[in-house]
Amino acid sequence: MTNLNLWRRKYMSNKGIIILVIIWMLFSLVWFLAGNTVKGM
Repeated sequence: MTNLNLWRRKYMSNKGIIILVIIWMLFSLVWFLAGNTVKGM
């Protein structure tokens, strides 16, 4: 039971890190596209 809880906590933390990375990548992409649009104008 303890091992299952530990694994679940580890899995959730990894999932959270992956979600943060995805959000950061999306934010970077939007910022990059916005910067190019401003330069184009």
